[in-house]
Amino acid sequence: MRITIYISLILILNLVHAQATELVTDRPDQTESAVVVPKNSLQVESGLLYQNEDPAESYEIAGTLFRFGLFQEAELRIGSSYNLNRFNSNNDFEKTIALQLGTKIHLFEETANMPEMALIAQVSFPPFGNDSDEKAEPGFLMALEKSLSDRFSLGINAGGDFVDGSGFNFKYSVAAGVDLTETFGSYLEIYGSKPQDTDLNILFDGGITWMAAPLSQIDLSVGKSLNSDIESWYFNIGISSLFQNIF
Repeated sequence: MRITIYISLILILNLVHAQATELVTDRPDQTESAVVVPKNSLQVESGLLYQNEDPAESYEIAGTLFRFGLFQEAELRIGSSYNLNRFNSNNDFEKTIALQLGTKIHLFEETANMPEMALIAQVSFPPFGNDSDEKAEPGFLMALEKSLSDRFSLGINAGGDFVDGSGFNFKYSVAAGVDLTETFGSYLEIYGSKPQDTDLNILFDGGITWMAAPLSQIDLSVGKSLNSDIESWYFNIGISSLFQNIF
């Protein structure tokens, strides 16, 4: 009931603030867009994620990315989530809070021969709530985006994180998106990582999006591992909204 009320309030507020600006989100796929939030605006992208790596499983509750449009070509990004993790069904869930802080800087607009480009830089802080001695992990991503036609687009990310004691963790993603109708879209994606001195991880996911209001999107996605020794899959559902000219 509370979730229904929350979503209804967001959609009503969104209709009040709706203008000509297009909503471009960084979810539900793993590929971040090359678009920054408009200046003086706030975009909130939130969801619920369940991931299974038999026998381990985890829930990411209210995983939320706050994107503040500080300048015409740059945004401030604050991410947080409440996580429940356990290694097998005999263990209790470990409760942690994750926090990320970063920025996205728009570099180039799309041209006939070049994709739109942006640079994302962020720091992932050690989870609050566990006793590990993990340290903050800085990272970066180059985000490229190209329209292939009026309906089809391609997004590419490449970058990674600097993990204390493990070196550089390379990350990549390639997502193909299609507009099914004026309000529904879908995507298919290959993504993964290559921690230093290990094999390349390859995962696959896909999902659908629905523009429930001019500046609000509801999404659903599923994904699974393709080459891991451990069978892994996830389910994700979320909502995103853009609030313009709020500061």
